[in-house]
Amino acid sequence: AKAVFDVLAPFTPGRSENIKEHPGLFEVRTPKAPTVYIEVDFHDVPAVAKWIIENAEGIGEKIAEGLCDALDVAYKAPDTNATD
Repeated sequence: AKAVFDVLAPFTPGRSENIKEHPGLFEVRTPKAPTVYIEVDFHDVPAVAKWIIENAEGIGEKIAEGLCDALDVAYKAPDTNATD
C-alpha cells in the first residue's frame, strides 16, 4: 500500500498523509489476493468529484505505477500515440 501511496499522494490535490491498515474491511479480507483499498478523495464534494472524473486516467496510471514499484516490475507508461 505504501508504494501506491508514495506515487499517488503527490498527484492528488490537497494533503495526503493518511495510510491505514483495515484488515476487517470486506473489500480487504474477502479477495484471495493481496489487496490495497484506495480512496482517492471525497467524491461527495462537487469540486473534488469533478477533479476525480477529469483525472481518472492519471489516477489509474499512478496506482499502476505504485503497484509496479511494490512488485519490483518495471512500469511502462501507456503509448499515447497508439490508436484503437
